This record gives sequence, structure tokens and C-alpha cells, in this order.
Amino acid sequence: MSSPKSLAQRLIKGIVIAQAVTLTVWVLIVMVVSPYISYEELAAFSAKQVVASAVEMRDGALVVAQTGDLAEYVQRRPGFAFAVLVAGSPIEGSSPELAGRWATSAAPLPISGQFRFADGLIGYAQQLPWRQSTVTVVTVGNQFRIDDLPVFFQIYLPQFLLMFAPAFLAGAIATQMVVVRALRPLRAASAQAAAVQLSSLTSRLERDSTLPSEIVPLIDAINELLERLDGEIGKQRLFAANAAHELRTPVAVLGARVESLPDGPERIALRRDVMQLSTLVDQLLAAARLENDPAQVNLPVDLVHTTRQVIADMAPLALRDGRNLSFRTRPSAALVLGDCDAIASMVRNVLDNALRVEPVGGTVAVQVTQGEDHFAILVHDHGPGISSEDQAHMFDAFWRKRQDSGAGLGLQISRQIAMAHGGTITCDSRMGAGSTFRISLPFPPAGMS
Repeated sequence: MSSPKSLAQRLIKGIVIAQAVTLTVWVLIVMVVSPYISYEELAAFSAKQVVASAVEMRDGALVVAQTGDLAEYVQRRPGFAFAVLVAGSPIEGSSPELAGRWATSAAPLPISGQFRFADGLIGYAQQLPWRQSTVTVVTVGNQFRIDDLPVFFQIYLPQFLLMFAPAFLAGAIATQMVVVRALRPLRAASAQAAAVQLSSLTSRLERDSTLPSEIVPLIDAINELLERLDGEIGKQRLFAANAAHELRTPVAVLGARVESLPDGPERIALRRDVMQLSTLVDQLLAAARLENDPAQVNLPVDLVHTTRQVIADMAPLALRDGRNLSFRTRPSAALVLGDCDAIASMVRNVLDNALRVEPVGGTVAVQVTQGEDHFAILVHDHGPGISSEDQAHMFDAFWRKRQDSGAGLGLQISRQIAMAHGGTITCDSRMGAGSTFRISLPFPPAGMS
């Protein structure tokens, strides 16, 4: 599919062409009615070229040959006559009536320019070189016709180009500047539209007096679309939050019933499933809370304390499954701005995934580190690893490595939570060498730590 054409270029091209056509028409009108342009003189200049082209040498003397061009030129102009003078005398082939006038003229006639015969007939004499000699072409009865237009443009086009080209060029440059300036509000509106995200659907494109009236309906339509999207997505978020909230009670009841079961492998497996379900519900609630109230991410949270608390909650189940947990931190405290429950649910999800792939008897290592502008929580397991192809999709909604490994929402929600805090969650994994998940959250602004 061909790329769209630039509106600015189309406007500039159209305006420049319109200016050129208008200027050309205006110049032609001025030239037609101008008292300073003699069309009879232009016709004489054109006739000189036609007559001179018919001069040839014959039997040692110059003559005017009756060429087709000359005969056609004379035929279209009744009353036209010509003579070619050499040393002041007409040569063979000149119009008999004009040659006779020349021979009987009492006074010498000029050899160049306009002149009058004794009876008032206007003639034009023009000298021009012909090989090694000079001839004078005399014409009378000159009449400007359509075939004289080449001479017209030959004489006047360079003059008018010299006169109007600078103004036309300046007009073209000014047109480009005006069009670019006129489209600036449209580019600003495009930038505003491109900046709209799911998290900023409440924003609207600015509608001010700088917008061209032709663009205002489009801006209004986009704002109405954003309003509808905001309303529909708000309903979906509310539904997800209500559903997650309603699920907390049945999950808690289910957990209590699992705890009442006798010890055994089934109870351990059910307890893990209940914890995974509880973690997912907590994540859904945390994500919904952050979307509905972004101010939640402005509360101080100590990542060291939060991570240690999550490990303490999950350690008993990990030990019963034959896995170990280790925790190490370089900073004694890692303060960020965020939602404590949301961050805890994100860490819990990543840690639960690591425990699921950790071999029996192995240890999942958790570490809190400090970078130049962020704190990071690293969770490393010794599982089979994740292929690069799977890593490209593992944070997508409903993606699962195995069909029996959950709903495929945990990591996707974790990424939403990390992004809501201005952070990231990434995975570094190699087949057969385990995986390291890294949750990075930025430092709080200066003065708020």
C-alpha cells in the first residue's frame, strides 16, 4: 500500500500552481491591452525571420525563394508585402508592389526601424547578416496572427521572467511558511492523540481557537470516542474489581477447608492451588485498585520489608514441598513510592512461579539490590529455563507454557503493576540454567524519601 501523501505538500503545490496560472493569465491580459506593446512591430519581426529563411544564393545572386512557409505566411495576411534589399536594391523574389515603391521613392528610406512612405503607408526595415553580406528585409501590411506567438514569447518571456520570477519565488516560499504554520495546531493535536494510553483515557485533545474550523469536528469526534472508551473500560475494570473482591471470601473458605483435611500429598497440592488462586485474586484486586485510584502508588513502601514478609508467608509451603528459600539484601532499606499490597502480590506471583519449577531440594534465591536510580528485586530459580521464543510472550495475557499451569494472567498482571509504579519486570533465562526475574522500581523523587 502506498504511503499517504502530505497534506502540506498538496496544499503548497496547489497554491503555487494557482499562483502561477493566475500570474500567467494576468500577464497575458496586461500584454494584450498594454499600449507599450506594438503587435504590428512584433509581426514585422516575425515576418523578417520567415522572409530571411527564404533567401538563398542562385546563379551567383541572392534571390527570395518561394518556399512553402513563406507562401503560407503571405496567404494568411492580405495586404502583406516584403522586399529584400542588397546594396539598397530589391532582389529577385521580392513582392513586386513593394519593390516598385522602393524604386520610385523620391527620398531615401531608412534601412532600419519603422518608416513611412510618401502616401503614409507604414513599413519596417530590419538589417541582418546573411553569410558574408548584409541584407535588409522590408515589410508592409504586417498583421499579428497566432503563428507569430513564438516571436512574442521569444521577445517578452525573458523580460517577464526577470521581472516576476523573484516575486513568484518569494510567494512560493511565503506560501510554504504559511501552510506549515497553519498546520502546526493539527500536528500538536496528532501528538496529543498519540500520547493517549489506557491509563490516560480521561485526557482529551485540546480544542482552542488556534485550531482551524475544518479540524474541530475531527477533534470533537476523537474526544467523544475517548469518552466512550473511558466509560466502557471503566465498566470492565469495575467488573474485574468486583469479581476479584467477591472471590476473596470463597477462596478464604476453600483455604480453611483445605487446612481441615488430614495431612498428605493431596492436602499439600490443594494448599498450593489455593495459594496460587489467592495470589491471583490479590493481583486482580491490586491492579483494579491502581487503575481506579492512581494515587495509591504515592505511598512509601520498603521493598526489603515487603519482600521479607512475602518470603515468610510462603516459606512454610515451600518447605513442605521440599524447596528452600534464601534472602539477601544489600541495602538495609529500599524505600519506593507505591502500593504495598500490589507490590507484595507481584513479588508473591514471581516467587510462586519460581517455587513451582525449582527442583526438589533446591533453593530459590531472592535478593534486593540498589542501582543508580532504582531498587531491584531478583528472584532466581534452578528450573529448566525458558526459551527465548517463550520469553517474548510470557508477559502476554493468557499465555501459558503448559495447559495445566494456571490461567496465564499472573505475569501479565505483574507487568501492569510494575508499569503503574513506573518500573519494569524482566526475565533472564537460559535453557538448563534456570531463570532470574527482575522487578525494578525507581527511587522516589528527591525530598520524598
